[in-house]
Amino acid sequence: MDPCLLLTYTQTYVCPCLHKHTENQEGPGEMGKAVLIPKDDQEKMKELFKINQFNLMASDLIALNRSLPDVRLEG
Repeated sequence: MDPCLLLTYTQTYVCPCLHKHTENQEGPGEMGKAVLIPKDDQEKMKELFKINQFNLMASDLIALNRSLPDVRLEG
């Protein structure tokens, strides 16, 4: 079993196995940036939303291992 699954994350410890990507990754959703759907795909996006009730097109563009800003309060 992965020992990182057994640990509680704190501000002082972040499991190194979670940081396998590079720090300079860029792309849709990276660091919480908005995902912009091109105007050509707006109609398709709306149809997919009706079926799934979430933005499947945006979800497919976002990397699974994207970085997000740390929003934990200090202290």
